[in-house]
Amino acid sequence: MKMEPVTQLDRYGCGVACVAFVLGVSYQEARKLFKEERIVSAKTYCFDITRALLVKKVTYKYSKLTSGNLQLSQQKGAIVFVRKNKDIYPMGHYLVRTDNGWMDPWFNREDSDDIGKAKAGYRKRLRDEATWVIYPC
Repeated sequence: MKMEPVTQLDRYGCGVACVAFVLGVSYQEARKLFKEERIVSAKTYCFDITRALLVKKVTYKYSKLTSGNLQLSQQKGAIVFVRKNKDIYPMGHYLVRTDNGWMDPWFNREDSDDIGKAKAGYRKRLRDEATWVIYPC
């Protein structure tokens, strides 16, 4: 798995950046695995991400996170969806679990809402509740 964080280049491209990170490819290469309408709106869903990974023969499943399956989100390479939060993630956000914590494709969002200034980075812990997990199988 590529260890350099991947910055999202589209306002709603956090899922694309997470796929790029997991596959070890560029954001632009991962973007080709998604339907355009999913990238330009806040409509990238867990099935879009699992489908994009499957195109490259990487098998993931997804599940709503519950107290009974939280361990799925702790696997290296797991992608979580953090719920919508008007102050931090107005449309929700995808992040990837790594040995370094959570790869956040728009780490500096609080500093600027301008996607052109986005930078990726690692977080020690999630900033809000994860509601869905996309996990390797």
